[in-house]
Amino acid sequence: MVTLETLVPDTWWKKAFAIVIVVPAALYWTDALVDEVARARRLGGLSLETAEMAVANIRLYQRHGFEIVSRGPPDHGLDPHTRVYMVKSF
Repeated sequence: MVTLETLVPDTWWKKAFAIVIVVPAALYWTDALVDEVARARRLGGLSLETAEMAVANIRLYQRHGFEIVSRGPPDHGLDPHTRVYMVKSF
């Protein structure tokens, strides 16, 4: 699996996904573009993490093909909020 950061580091893609927090409808457009780039690069899928308490985000990502694979503390260890790790396979 490849994270969005690995797929397109330091580009507008990260900023576009950040917009999703404010404008969830932006995910439909961004998701299609990210899928297109990932498939063109023959990647097996994408992965993401979100806070467990962000239930609306989890449901939104699930509607776009992501599945929960695990839950646990964040890798950075800077806060106590459990993360939900999700993947979207192609």
